[in-house]
Amino acid sequence: MNTSVSGLVRAALNEIAGSETEFERLRAEEQALRLRLAARDCSFGARDRLSRDEVHDRDALR
Repeated sequence: MNTSVSGLVRAALNEIAGSETEFERLRAEEQALRLRLAARDCSFGARDRLSRDEVHDRDALR
């Protein structure tokens, strides 16, 4: 291995710069999930939310 220190640093920085950050990975994962949900015609919106009373109506499930 005949590499200078600056060459090693350059290679390490290129690897770091080229790699995906955690934020970017999570953003891509969220985008993929949203696309899968859209393909199934599933969506999330305010109209689908339960009211506070519906959420706490425990007798509704019994």
